[in-house]
Amino acid sequence: MINYRLAGKDDIDSLVSLRAEFIGLNKSHEAFEKVYENIKQYFEAKISTKECFTILAEDKNSIIGTGIVFFYDSVPSLSNISGKNAYKTSMYVKEEYRRMKIGSTILEKLIEISKANNAQFIMLNATEIGRKLYNQYEFKDIENGMILKV
Repeated sequence: MINYRLAGKDDIDSLVSLRAEFIGLNKSHEAFEKVYENIKQYFEAKISTKECFTILAEDKNSIIGTGIVFFYDSVPSLSNISGKNAYKTSMYVKEEYRRMKIGSTILEKLIEISKANNAQFIMLNATEIGRKLYNQYEFKDIENGMILKV
């Protein structure tokens, strides 16, 4: 059975490793140590301030899927009166677990978190693999990515 949970401070080392893997960061890269440390500092700071939330999908205590949403403010406008925005990133499900609605469940949880934090929009950059899923949730194409009004 797949278990879904919100990552906490105890998960930071796993989050850093997952993010490094997701962006293709390996130890042979000249900036490895600096980028790795910056990722760690990011999660330490943003988890504490609740500016970043990560959903983990686990099977038998092994992480098999993940999704991140973080928040940022823009200048308020007529289309976004509060200026509060969310950005969804690092959505990933291990290949052998795909087509089991795990990505959908992670995305639904990230949308719920975004609504609970009063985000007016969720932005993302879609891969071709993810585009079908995001379209099912009514994300709309924009010039530099996709967006969902929440």
